Amino acid sequence: MHKLKPSGEAIWAYLSDNRRFIAWLLKFFLRKKLPKVEKKYFSGLRTGATFAKYKNYRLVQLTRR
Repeated sequence: MHKLKPSGEAIWAYLSDNRRFIAWLLKFFLRKKLPKVEKKYFSGLRTGATFAKYKNYRLVQLTRR
Protein backbone atom coordinates (compact mmCIF):
# COMPACT_ATOMS: atom_id res chain seq x y z
CA MET A 1 0.00 0.00 0.00
CA HIS A 2 2.92 2.34 0.57
CA LYS A 3 3.79 2.18 -3.12
CA LEU A 4 0.25 2.40 -4.39
CA LYS A 5 -0.71 5.75 -2.89
CA PRO A 6 2.20 7.82 -4.34
CA SER A 7 1.70 6.28 -7.77
CA GLY A 8 -2.03 6.97 -7.60
CA GLU A 9 -1.38 10.56 -6.62
CA ALA A 10 1.07 10.96 -9.50
CA ILE A 11 -1.44 9.54 -11.97
CA TRP A 12 -4.15 11.81 -10.56
CA ALA A 13 -1.87 14.86 -10.87
CA TYR A 14 -1.15 13.99 -14.50
CA LEU A 15 -4.81 13.46 -15.32
CA SER A 16 -5.96 16.63 -13.60
CA ASP A 17 -3.32 18.69 -15.43
CA ASN A 18 -3.40 17.10 -18.88
CA ARG A 19 -6.65 15.17 -19.20
CA ARG A 20 -9.16 17.21 -17.25
CA PHE A 21 -12.26 15.61 -18.74
CA ILE A 22 -11.07 12.08 -17.91
CA ALA A 23 -10.18 13.22 -14.39
CA TRP A 24 -13.63 14.78 -14.02
CA LEU A 25 -15.31 11.57 -15.23
CA LEU A 26 -13.33 9.43 -12.82
CA LYS A 27 -14.03 11.77 -9.96
CA PHE A 28 -17.73 11.83 -10.81
CA PHE A 29 -18.19 8.08 -11.14
CA LEU A 30 -15.94 7.15 -8.21
CA ARG A 31 -17.08 9.91 -5.83
CA LYS A 32 -18.57 7.45 -3.31
CA LYS A 33 -15.98 4.70 -3.72
CA LEU A 34 -12.80 6.76 -3.31
CA PRO A 35 -13.46 7.93 0.29
CA LYS A 36 -14.26 4.34 1.31
CA VAL A 37 -11.03 3.04 -0.21
CA GLU A 38 -9.07 5.90 1.37
CA LYS A 39 -10.50 5.14 4.80
CA LYS A 40 -10.18 1.37 4.54
CA TYR A 41 -6.68 0.98 3.12
CA PHE A 42 -4.78 4.24 3.60
CA SER A 43 -5.90 5.42 7.04
CA GLY A 44 -3.45 3.14 8.86
CA LEU A 45 -6.17 1.37 10.83
CA ARG A 46 -5.86 -1.89 8.94
CA THR A 47 -2.72 -3.74 9.98
CA GLY A 48 -1.70 -7.35 10.09
CA ALA A 49 -2.59 -7.57 13.77
CA THR A 50 -6.11 -6.23 13.32
CA PHE A 51 -6.62 -8.43 10.28
CA ALA A 52 -5.61 -11.53 12.24
CA LYS A 53 -7.81 -10.50 15.15
CA TYR A 54 -11.03 -10.13 13.15
CA LYS A 55 -10.54 -12.56 10.27
CA ASN A 56 -12.04 -15.98 10.60
CA TYR A 57 -12.62 -18.78 8.17
CA ARG A 58 -15.81 -20.76 8.25
CA LEU A 59 -16.59 -23.97 6.44
CA VAL A 60 -20.17 -24.28 5.30
CA GLN A 61 -21.38 -27.73 4.39
CA LEU A 62 -24.46 -27.97 2.26
CA THR A 63 -26.39 -31.23 2.28
CA ARG A 64 -29.21 -32.30 0.04
CA ARG A 65 -32.40 -33.42 1.78
